[in-house]
Order: sequence, then structure tokens, then C-alpha cells
Amino acid sequence: MWRKYSDSETKPYPALAVYLAATHHGRARTVLRSTTPEGDDVFGVRDTGPLEIGTDVWPLDFSIAKDGAEGRWEGDEFVMTGPGWTGLVADLLGPWRPEERSDSGAVPEGEPRHLGPFALAYLEALVRIADWRASSGPSADLRPGEVRNCR
Repeated sequence: MWRKYSDSETKPYPALAVYLAATHHGRARTVLRSTTPEGDDVFGVRDTGPLEIGTDVWPLDFSIAKDGAEGRWEGDEFVMTGPGWTGLVADLLGPWRPEERSDSGAVPEGEPRHLGPFALAYLEALVRIADWRASSGPSADLRPGEVRNCR
């Protein structure tokens, strides 16, 4: 959903739906964590020092690319041309203080923004509860193309 959302000029889904789907499926993390048994990585990327290709030495810096930000390299600097995942979450959360302005441009005008952490957590809980309810009575007896008469 994020890729389609970030690649489309006319957004196919609301930003809030993209966020809720990602958090529900465990794709949005607020902490860095290890994914290997050794615990010496961040999401599978190990700190092995700079990348050496022939005589060239390239320092590894994932600080911008981690969140899906769009951009290009100009010399030694990454120039963002579009907001990434962090921008989407920042727009949905809103500023920490009401007098501050928070707008990364990831959430289009007219969509929900500045919801705050408690409203976002509430919406995440609703999605989780809806999934539990749907999973408690799955329609295993349906085959593709069949329609059940619901009463």
C-alpha cells in the first residue's frame, strides 16, 4: 500500500488507511530492533563498516533511505523530493504543541491529520478488534465465486 500510495499522484487510498494497514501488519515500528539471533543488527542490517568496492570506500548511511523517502544524491548530499514514512506519521500525529505547525506534505489536504497519539492508538485498536471479530467466524465454507446469502 505504501509503495502505491507514495508512487501515485492521485492517492489510491487515504493516508490513514495506509498507516493503519501497516501498523496492523507490524510494518510500522517506533523502535529499532534486531532481527537476527545474534542481536548485532538493526532490522537485519549489520554494522560492518564502510562498503569497499575496488579502491572506492563508501560509508553506509541509511538515515534518510530507511523510511521510504524519495530523493536523489547530489554530490555527498541526499536531497529529498518527496516525504517518506516518517513524514506520513508526523502529519497524522501532528505537532507536539498546538502553537507549532507540522506539515511534511505526506498527507493530502482534506484527509485526517493532527490526530495525536491517543486517537491513532484508538484507531489501531479498532482495526485489531475488527480483525479478531472477523477471524473468530471465518467463512471457510465459501469458495471463490460463491456468494453467501447473509441474513
